[in-house]
Amino acid sequence: MRNFSSRQVTLPGLLILATVLAICASALFAAHAKGTSSPNGTHDLVGAVNKNGIFYALDRTSLSSGPVWSAKTSTSTISISSSAWDGRTLYVAGRDTSIGGKSCKGSLRALNPANGHFIWQDCLNDGGVLGPVSAVSGVVFVSEGSHLLAMNAATGHILFNYTTSALIQGGASISNGVVYQGNSAGTLYAFGL
Repeated sequence: MRNFSSRQVTLPGLLILATVLAICASALFAAHAKGTSSPNGTHDLVGAVNKNGIFYALDRTSLSSGPVWSAKTSTSTISISSSAWDGRTLYVAGRDTSIGGKSCKGSLRALNPANGHFIWQDCLNDGGVLGPVSAVSGVVFVSEGSHLLAMNAATGHILFNYTTSALIQGGASISNGVVYQGNSAGTLYAFGL
């Protein structure tokens, strides 16, 4: 990739040259909400969290128009957890944040894809969230520190909290009713749904 001036804005998968507001490079984002209605009309959305802790939703047919909406999900400058989409709701995790005036090491939030408003928010304090969020019908999986959490997708209530032997930095993989989760000690865990 060419070296552009220091006046560029970078979103994961999207590089914008700020001096002329031109898109220099782009890629498909993690979450895609087809035909999502928003206050600005109906959009085929793509979205991603930036390391600045802001989740951006863009119309994939008009990336140069900028975000349709954005939501602050973290106060950390190293928030890197990718989101999950279950066909109706967007789930976004992050490191270091504040929810209801309470300081949190990590968080998981359910967002309305039409406008980015929070449906529910969970303050997580067993460690920061580094790995991506995973979701299946009715259940969202996220790791915080060395803990793997299974959460009710509708309410955010914790259904299951398992402490592994080391830090979790990757996302849970789900196949044929089994949740697989590895940790930084090299241990692979398997849980039946």
